[in-house]
Amino acid sequence: DWIQTNNPTVQYTSLNDKDYIFEVMAGNEWGYWSKPAQLSFAITPPVWERWWFILISFLIVISPVIVVIRLRMHKMLALERLRAKIAADLHDDIGAGLSEINILSAVAVAKTPPETKPNFETELNKIGSTARLLIESMSDIVWLVNPKKDAITDLISRLKDSFNDLFEAKGIQFSTDNEDVLQKVHLEMEYRQHLFMILKEAIHNAIKYSDAGEIQLSIQLNGKILSIKLKDNGRGFDTRLLHNGNGLHNMKERAKKIGGRINIASGNGSGTVIEFPGKM
Repeated sequence: DWIQTNNPTVQYTSLNDKDYIFEVMAGNEWGYWSKPAQLSFAITPPVWERWWFILISFLIVISPVIVVIRLRMHKMLALERLRAKIAADLHDDIGAGLSEINILSAVAVAKTPPETKPNFETELNKIGSTARLLIESMSDIVWLVNPKKDAITDLISRLKDSFNDLFEAKGIQFSTDNEDVLQKVHLEMEYRQHLFMILKEAIHNAIKYSDAGEIQLSIQLNGKILSIKLKDNGRGFDTRLLHNGNGLHNMKERAKKIGGRINIASGNGSGTVIEFPGKM
C-alpha cells in the first residue's frame, strides 16, 4: 500500500527478519508522478536468534552434562569390573583356603590315634565347624558383590540354596510367586545385601521356632514400592510377648537403612506373617 507524505524521510521500526523491497515515487504540484524507485534490503536476526548460535549454545550447555554422564557410566563399569574381580578372588583364594582347612581338620580327626582322640577331637571339630561357617559367610559375600546377581530372582534363588538342606531335614515346603515378573527387576548392592540378611534371619527363625510345614515368600512391586511377605503355617506366638532381641532389632535396623520397615503379625496357632514394605 502506498502512503502519501510531505516528509522527505521515512522510518520503520520493529520490522520482522526477512527480505524487503522499498518503493518510492515523487509527485509535483501539477499532479505528475515519477516512476517508482526501488531499494531492496534485508533485516537479519540478532546473533542470539540465529540457528547456529542456538545450536552452539545448546552444545555448550549440554556438553558438561554429557561429560558427567560418561564419567558416571565409566565409574559404574569400573565398579562392576572391580566387584566381579573381588568375587572371583574371594572364591578362588579365600574359599579354597577355608575348604582346605575344613578338609584337613576332618583328616586330622580321622588320623588321630584312639588313645589321644578325646583330647583333640572336640577342638578339631570346632576348627572344621568354624571353617564351614566362614565358607558359608564368604559364599554370601561373593554372591553379594557379583554384579551378575543383582536381580530379585537371584536373591530368591540364593535363599533357596541357603536353606534347601534345612527345608528337607525339617520337611518344610518353601514356595515363592511372581518370579517371572521379577526377573528384570534389579537391586543395588547395598539394598540387596540388607534385604537378603532380613529374609535370611526371618526364614531361619521360622525354621527354628515355628514348627511350620509351609513357608511362603511373596514379592510384589508397585511402581517404586517393594512389598515382601513371608508367611508360615506354624504355631505362631503372642506378639505382645515379642522381645526386641538382636535378630529382630537387626532386621528393623536393616529395613530402616533401605527406606523400609518390618511388620509382624502372629497369634497362637495361626502362623506368622512378616512384611517388609519399602521404596526401591
